[in-house]
Amino acid sequence: MEKQAMLTPGTLLRGGAYRVERALSSGGFGNTYVVTNLNFDVVCAMKEFFMKGINLRDGNTVTVSVPDNRPSFDAQRDKFKKEAQRLWKLQNDHIVKVHDLFEENGTVYYVMDFIDGESLGERLKRLGRPLTEDELLPLLRQALDALESVHRQQIWHLDIKPANMMVNRQEQLYLIDFGASKQLHTSDGHSVATSSAMAFTPGYAPLEQTDQNFRLFGPWTDLYALGASVFKLLTDQTPPSASEIIAMGGQLTFPTPLSPRMQQLIAWMMKPAYTQRPQSAAEVRAFLDKPVAADDDDETRVVSKPEPADEETIVSAIHPQPSTPRPSTPKPSTPKTAPKVEEKQTLTADEIFADGESKKPWPMIIGGAVFVLLLVVGGIVALSGGSSSPDETPSVKETVEQKMNEVKRVEDMEFISNLGEKGTYTGPIDDSGKPHGVGRAVFDSSTYDGPFEHGAMHGTNVTFTYKNGSSFKGEMHKDHFLKGRYNAGDGSYFEGTFDAKGQPEHGMWYDPNGNPLETM
Repeated sequence: MEKQAMLTPGTLLRGGAYRVERALSSGGFGNTYVVTNLNFDVVCAMKEFFMKGINLRDGNTVTVSVPDNRPSFDAQRDKFKKEAQRLWKLQNDHIVKVHDLFEENGTVYYVMDFIDGESLGERLKRLGRPLTEDELLPLLRQALDALESVHRQQIWHLDIKPANMMVNRQEQLYLIDFGASKQLHTSDGHSVATSSAMAFTPGYAPLEQTDQNFRLFGPWTDLYALGASVFKLLTDQTPPSASEIIAMGGQLTFPTPLSPRMQQLIAWMMKPAYTQRPQSAAEVRAFLDKPVAADDDDETRVVSKPEPADEETIVSAIHPQPSTPRPSTPKPSTPKTAPKVEEKQTLTADEIFADGESKKPWPMIIGGAVFVLLLVVGGIVALSGGSSSPDETPSVKETVEQKMNEVKRVEDMEFISNLGEKGTYTGPIDDSGKPHGVGRAVFDSSTYDGPFEHGAMHGTNVTFTYKNGSSFKGEMHKDHFLKGRYNAGDGSYFEGTFDAKGQPEHGMWYDPNGNPLETM
């Protein structure tokens, strides 16, 4: 039985409404064709859901290679339909307009405007040289306008690169291929929980994406990819990965001369730490709108990397990963100086004895101290005939307080969590200088109040509050939510347990009035 990957030219779909003219492209999640709408004699583009490595084709029918892949295919097919529905709702001059959606041949198709032009990746190859900054800037502003519209709907593109930016003959730019996009919340505000596949293109994906940490996704994720695209378009070299940038001491270098202002913009957008990148398209636009200051003449160089034949999106299967909302976070302030460690600060009894799971030694130490003290006091009383002055003999309470005062505490210590979030910490520390005990960590986007265990946010009765109004109360296990209540910013909330990556797993979502929405 003959099997092929693409529909053949001349194939009719939707009861003869569309005729396939030619194949246009093929990616990890679908095939794109040029088709003619025979009812109106209009050329359109049509996308077909087709997963590489999972789907095969018998004639025109799309099949699943093995039964075990059926759940993944069904889940991703539903996401493909939602992608089309979201694009249909988006009204922006730089996002292709969707006109039709239908199921046929065992899969799903949607029809959209055909862009008579080329991708920016194709333009680089055609020109045989990098774009100039003057050529790039109008296109960059259009891309920012599109992203602002997308992000307003809590949608992240997650595969921005020159190949996914089309330009027509009038130099109007369009973002295309939202196949990797994830909408983190439904229209009623609660998280979407489905099996998923993480797609990314090497060189254009930040750490939170390559690590598949959905909880950290946000506008800054797409802005990293846009910065990497600008790097590619202005140098015609593959952007270094985030791990390579870290290996270079966090300093991005450029293989061709660029203005200091453009170097500054790209380096800002490609910061490995997401909190240090621009947090919205509006921030990048504001940077571009600022008057040009006197430029630094220093130039940097790096050895060119060998170019791959094509930039290909990598798809890897992962477990269900619904996303926890993340607020926009401002750029961090100038790092603080080394914290001042204070030897004589008083802890409350709650701070000493909180979170029995932390296995803190203080109950044993204080108990031993009290026992020895009682023996000493008893001996003194016996020798003195049973009388002693408060000024001469310390009470048990005073001795316990003295022991408490010996715990090392810090104020506003610079702190980086195990998730890579930068902030400050106030509270007790262990012998290695890591937060240990009940304290507070203030990050750019959130504040944590609760117990720490050797640098990890870990224990019961914790509170996480975000600047957008959402919060979590409950129990954490090594920096991740374990069980409790997550309150979304719109009033809806989830109660239950969370998986190994801190994502909602078993429980119930409720609307702001307490009515059940979804069982997980």
